[in-house]
Amino acid sequence: MKPHPAAESESGGSSLALMSGAEKMLAQATTIQKAKELKDLALTAQDWARRQKKGEEIIDHCRRYSLLAERRMGELLKRDHDKLSKGGGEKGVGRRGKQCGNTEEPHSDAPTLASLGVSKRESSEAQKLSDLPPEKFDQVLEGKKTLNQLTREQKFAQEQKRRTKEARDATEQATIQEASAIDFLKGYADASIDMLLTDPPYSTDVPNIEKFSMWVRYALPKLKPAARAYICIGAYPVELHTYLHELPLDRLQILVWTYRNTLGPTPKDCYKLNWQAILYLRGPEAAALDCPIMTEQFSVQDINAPDGRQGDRFHAWQKPDELAERFIRHSTKPGDLVVDPFAGTGTFLLAAARLGRKADGCDSDPAMLKIAKERGCKIAG
Repeated sequence: MKPHPAAESESGGSSLALMSGAEKMLAQATTIQKAKELKDLALTAQDWARRQKKGEEIIDHCRRYSLLAERRMGELLKRDHDKLSKGGGEKGVGRRGKQCGNTEEPHSDAPTLASLGVSKRESSEAQKLSDLPPEKFDQVLEGKKTLNQLTREQKFAQEQKRRTKEARDATEQATIQEASAIDFLKGYADASIDMLLTDPPYSTDVPNIEKFSMWVRYALPKLKPAARAYICIGAYPVELHTYLHELPLDRLQILVWTYRNTLGPTPKDCYKLNWQAILYLRGPEAAALDCPIMTEQFSVQDINAPDGRQGDRFHAWQKPDELAERFIRHSTKPGDLVVDPFAGTGTFLLAAARLGRKADGCDSDPAMLKIAKERGCKIAG
């Protein structure tokens, strides 16, 4: 490993020796440049200690100190933000002191990130560290999590908060009722549904898949001539065989949802399944798919399954929100009716509601209805 650039002015050994006064030096760091120097000093010492095999305790001490100095640098960068902006930042200052696109003339001696030896990325990461609450920063300091991991978790939490708000705002659009799929579908007039998007129980969960699959005979007449249907099923041969006998093959395509983030037991005499089939049926008058992103139109949809560790998994075979939203965007427009006769915890209905579609569904399991309601669905009487 190459030594850090700061080693050009100080050897790794002397840098390590200076670490004995690290706490005092950091407390006295009141400028961005000084905090930057201390961070570089710690990284140089860490690199030298690693190459000289000085022991994990010394290496970790240097690592921790570099993070403390970087956090301090972030605090100072935020403090001096306005001054740096007037100084031109990384865009630089013109010969006469005018910043490009700005008529203001800053002082010729105003500092810039470049003059302080701080890159844009370095500045961004330092400020992200300074934004972390103490308990989160301690996780980074202890080596339990990285800044990138915490940033991803924060983005995920913000996205979940956004989705929850949108689901609550769309409560009047996402409705679900307790009923069997066939009884529910009987309540719709023929040619009244714009999209059927559903995930019925698999052949492993029903006693007779041939008898069970007959629900599609009640569903297909309810679809408009321009409608589309997406039926998520398992990857089991008997299930594929059964549904293929129930659907018109001339307008049918088999899509694949594949995922790479589930483990489970590995079979000894066959291959591990990491995909499920989606039976895609287009009506005789269906318009072109609204799919401007080419990769979204691949017949294989490669999207990880919801992860229970992240708190976004409510059912064992729950489909990802991204998959649902893709199909809804591709096949409908705002105001269209999306129906799910096997709604479960409401994933497809809530996705449709978030995108401004009318969403209506049912499920026969009271436990599923309870979760759907908690997630934002309205229970219909």
